Amino acid sequence: MAVFGALVTLGAICMFNLRPVIFSADSKKRNSQGQSANALLNKNTDSLDEGGAGLRERKARTLGQRVRSTVAYNTLSLISNPKMYRLIPIIFMSAVLKSFVYGDFNHFFIAQCIGTSQVGYAMACFGGANALSNVLVTKIAVRWGRPTVYIIGITLAVIMVIFSNFWRKQPSQGILFAMSAIWGMIDAMWNPQICSFLGILFPTDPERAYANYNLFNGLGFTVSFLTSSILGTSYTTVFIKSGLVIPGLPLAFLCYYKNELEYARWRQLEREGHELVENPTP
Repeated sequence: MAVFGALVTLGAICMFNLRPVIFSADSKKRNSQGQSANALLNKNTDSLDEGGAGLRERKARTLGQRVRSTVAYNTLSLISNPKMYRLIPIIFMSAVLKSFVYGDFNHFFIAQCIGTSQVGYAMACFGGANALSNVLVTKIAVRWGRPTVYIIGITLAVIMVIFSNFWRKQPSQGILFAMSAIWGMIDAMWNPQICSFLGILFPTDPERAYANYNLFNGLGFTVSFLTSSILGTSYTTVFIKSGLVIPGLPLAFLCYYKNELEYARWRQLEREGHELVENPTP
C-alpha cells in the first residue's frame, strides 16, 4: 500500500512537472510554425508583386517593340535625321509644282484656251520633254553638279509662275504646248536629282528614305489639290499659289544645299585619308 501511494505521488509529480515542459515545447513549435507561415506568405506576396511588376514591364516592352516594328514608325522615325528633314521642303515643293501643272495649268490654261480635247496633247508634250530632258540634265549634273541643276530648275519655275500670272489667255497652241514642255523640263531637273541624292545620303537604308520621299510627295499633292478645290480654279488660286511657290523654292533650295555642303565636306575628309563612318549624319 505504501508502495502504491509512493508510485501515485511520483506520477503526479512527474505529470505536473512535465506539463509545463510539454506545453512550452508545443507553444514554441506553434510559434515557429506561425513565423514560418508568415515568412512564406510575405515571400509569396513579394513574389506576386515582383511578378506583377515584371509582367507589366514585359507588356510595356512588348508594346514598345511592336510600335517600333511597325512600318509607320520605321518610316516616320527617319524624319528626325537631319539629312532627311532638310530634304522635305524641296520634295514638298516639287509635288506642289507638278500638281499645279496637272490641275490648274490644264484646267485654267489648256482647257479654257484651246479646249479640253487638247489636254492630252499638252501632257504628251510635258512627258516627252521630261523624258528627253533627263539626258541633258544628267550631263549637267555630272559636269557642274546637282546644285547647278536645281538653280536652273528654280529659275525656270519662278519665271513660269510669274508668266502664268501676267499672261493674257490666248488660244495659241504653240505657246501653251511650249509651256507644257518647259514644265516637263523643270520636273526632270527636280525629281531624278532628289531620288539620286536620297540614294547617296542613305546607302544602307534606302527603303525608309524613299518611303519618306513618297510620303511628303503625296502630302504636297494633297495640299495643292485641296487648295484648288477650296479656292476654285481661277486667277486668284494661281496668284495665291504663286505667292507660296516663289519664296518657297529658294528656301527649299537652301535646306537642300546644307546637305550638299555636309556631304562635300565628308568627301573631302575621306579623300584626305581620314577614317570616317560611311556617310555620317550631318
